[in-house]
Amino acid sequence: MYRRAFGLALVLAVACPGVAAAGSLIARSERTGQAEIAGVGCGAAASHVLALPASAADVRVREPNVGDTTPESRLTEAAVEGASVRLTAVGDGPAICDPAEDPEPPATRPWSGFYDYDIAFRERVSARYLSDAGKLRTRPRSVTIRFIATVRKIRWRSFGGRKAVGFGRMVVDSPPGFTCTRRTCPGHGERFKVVLSRPSRCADTGDAVWYGRVAFFTTKRILRIPAGGHFASYKPDCGPGEPEPV
Repeated sequence: MYRRAFGLALVLAVACPGVAAAGSLIARSERTGQAEIAGVGCGAAASHVLALPASAADVRVREPNVGDTTPESRLTEAAVEGASVRLTAVGDGPAICDPAEDPEPPATRPWSGFYDYDIAFRERVSARYLSDAGKLRTRPRSVTIRFIATVRKIRWRSFGGRKAVGFGRMVVDSPPGFTCTRRTCPGHGERFKVVLSRPSRCADTGDAVWYGRVAFFTTKRILRIPAGGHFASYKPDCGPGEPEPV
């Protein structure tokens, strides 16, 4: 009876289903927030530097824009300098520059301005596997096939880049009082291919990048699945919302 049930689960799983340095990949990233620029004097310039990761490249400042103003300042530059962005503003506006506004001379009036920033860039990041327990792992020795089995003793041919590929042996989850063997549980002990792809992020894992799709393929015919056929796949859970590809 169990053999028939497992065979049905196996069929349903099918019906519904570049190596980078040090296991890393190039990902799209962004930084958002608010920067304060402060200085002294009407027309006097001051800057605020936003540091980015050392590997940041193709940096684009989407906000703020030159010419943006606050009650006491005006942005004059948003310059990319290697792995950082320099925002420069000058004291501006009646409160700072109008002599009649304050007994303090315009040249010695302190000013400040808050600017929202949105910076896009690419960076080299570690690629990892997000386990069912929510742990981030590099080159895991085992990967679960949800509700069915676990592929263990995985040897990775590649880990990093847009895709990771490894091979291991499937161990079927035996129900209480029953021990799976190759004869009683199709696929048990057989060699399987594991493919991790779709590098992603989500709010619950911060800036960490992990593979957003986990897929399993046979290496020999198992029931109706031919050698090299798709066995099962899933998207790791990352809390509320959908994973964001990078």
